[in-house]
Amino acid sequence: MNITERNFMSLKEGFCYQNYLNSLMSEAENYLFFDEHLFKTTKTHKRKAANPEAEDFIEEVASDNPFSVDDILAFMEVLITEKEGITAAINEAKASADQDIDALTEGNKLRNAFNKTLKNVLKKKGKTTTKHEHGYMLNNEKNQVSYYYEVEETKEELFKRKKLVDLFEKSSKKSADTSNQIDALRVTTPINYNPRFNVNLTFEEELVRFTEADSKNK
Repeated sequence: MNITERNFMSLKEGFCYQNYLNSLMSEAENYLFFDEHLFKTTKTHKRKAANPEAEDFIEEVASDNPFSVDDILAFMEVLITEKEGITAAINEAKASADQDIDALTEGNKLRNAFNKTLKNVLKKKGKTTTKHEHGYMLNNEKNQVSYYYEVEETKEELFKRKKLVDLFEKSSKKSADTSNQIDALRVTTPINYNPRFNVNLTFEEELVRFTEADSKNK
């Protein structure tokens, strides 16, 4: 069932609805960014002053915006109110959840970063390599000359690999378990909210619905 057809939605659906509202706002902002959506342009071609045989004429360039500026601005104000409403409902739902979802989420972000660090450390291995460097000495004629020699470089691990492997496996499992726990909470925690907009519609479709409803209420 579409979430717009019931008063119940899950936290996950609520987050998706928030993102949908953000996308509608971005598209509305984009519409009002371009001059051609804000102005009707009139061009008066004064040809006669330069060429007595030519006639002046007026060219009108109409806006290609199918919606009025006032309608878009009114729509944006409704989006703001709707975003405030769904956000408040989400916060209320989070407060009623069995566990603190935000705390779990933030903690898991750090754990994922920790796991990434462990993985990067484990990619590196101790090894012995041979390099060449040079020095200077005096030859038999007492002239300074350079010479090259080998340098054996040994990198010894300052950590116990087996211990880090075990730590990485345990931490990765804990991260996965927490992610599943968060996902379950997002799916099962209800939000008591009746969304005004339909996430399956495009910006233009929503704006048409809005302007039609607004005109009926006037």
